[in-house]
Amino acid sequence: ANRLASNSLLEAIATAQFAADAAIKDFKNNSTIMPPSTQFPHDAAAQLSRERVILSYNRRELKRLMWDYVGIVRSTYRLNEAVQQVAVIDNSVDRYYSSHPLSYDSIELRNMVTIGKLIIESATRRKESRGLHYNVDFPDRDDLHWNKDTIIRKQG
Repeated sequence: ANRLASNSLLEAIATAQFAADAAIKDFKNNSTIMPPSTQFPHDAAAQLSRERVILSYNRRELKRLMWDYVGIVRSTYRLNEAVQQVAVIDNSVDRYYSSHPLSYDSIELRNMVTIGKLIIESATRRKESRGLHYNVDFPDRDDLHWNKDTIIRKQG
């Protein structure tokens, strides 16, 4: 349930190449790097931040949190704790992101937090153990209710 097969790996490589080719073509056909609607509100002339330790700290904390609380063996208690703790990390990352110059690391960490929140939400909603993931509070598979994809839609 959690592995990519050889066809999937080849498809991932081919899709990445198609996306890269389309991005290069789009970039060459446009006179601006980003359309005005996607300009970031950061001062491009700002100095590089001396507070980058916040990014590395939050990255380590998020990875540790996801492994320890949302990893292979889960429980309702740990998932609920993960919701609270990832909210603290999210607030810190959001404050950093909105007050410092953009960087690859800040954008990547912001995306990692978003994915972490989605994983926690999906794991919290699923009341069964399936594939590699085991929930001590729901040790059995429940094909009647959960043999389907999990789709989360953003509200608003």
